[in-house]
Amino acid sequence: MGGFKYVFTYIYTNPFSYVIITMTLITKRTLVMRFIFLFFNSAKV
Repeated sequence: MGGFKYVFTYIYTNPFSYVIITMTLITKRTLVMRFIFLFFNSAKV
């Protein structure tokens, strides 16, 4: 729980980290979606 509190404090004191977290989540989601899209396309063929 101490690590979570540290992360929360870091996010709370650094508003810019919100942008970094959002960007990483978006890029990860798009990479996963692209992988699934490619996987289903290859499976179809």
